[in-house]
This record gives sequence, structure tokens and C-alpha cells, in this order.
Amino acid sequence: MSSRNSDHYIARLGEKLERARLSQNISQANLAQQAGISARTLRRFESGEGGTLDSFIRLLMALKLDGNLDVLIPDSTIRPMERTGKTKSERLRASRANKKTNNAQRETLASHNQGTSASRGEPRWKWGDEQS
Repeated sequence: MSSRNSDHYIARLGEKLERARLSQNISQANLAQQAGISARTLRRFESGEGGTLDSFIRLLMALKLDGNLDVLIPDSTIRPMERTGKTKSERLRASRANKKTNNAQRETLASHNQGTSASRGEPRWKWGDEQS
């Protein structure tokens, strides 16, 4: 398990917000006013104490960094392999386990264990040094 927790990421985001603010030569009071939050809230963010998601997004918008939000969670609607299928439609919900598929998988495993391929009735493949 990772030794990192949410506090680690909150602290890193606070540091990055402070560096972005300073690189744009904006005071804490000015940025807080532009973002519509209190100066205390901004100081809490920059010190790694965190705050609300709304305040965080407001800060990103004031710093003109809100375009980076799209990178946080990839667009799951773009799945090229699914679009090449017969239906070519977007998935709307997760599928349940199909009983027929599970039975077919069990039959395939059973036939491999018996030494034949399920689909062709051919003998199981063997290494060159194996004996029949």
C-alpha cells in the first residue's frame, strides 16, 4: 500500500498554487478577491490545510489554470475499440456477468484440462521435451 495519503496531495497542491500565484506576481489578497474567497481560505490552501472543492476551482479560474481540470479525470467516453464494434455506441452502464459466458469459460477450461481444444477437438499443445 502506498505511504501517500490525501494530506500529502493537499500539501503538494497548496505548494503548486502558491508557486503559480507568485509566478504571476499576484498578492494573496488580490488573488483571494479575484477568486471570491477570503484571504484566510487562500492561506489555508497554500499551507496545505485544504479547503472546499468550490474554492479550489475558483482559485484555478482566477489563476487561469482551470483548463488543467480536464486532465484530472480522463474522458471515459472515448473508447476507440468499442466504437469499432457492431453497435458503435457509447456505454451507458456497466454490464452484469453473463451466465452463458461464464458457462462457456468453464467448458473451455475443462476441455483444456482434459487435453483437447474445446473449439477444434485437437490435442493439447505440448512442449518438445514432453512425452505423450
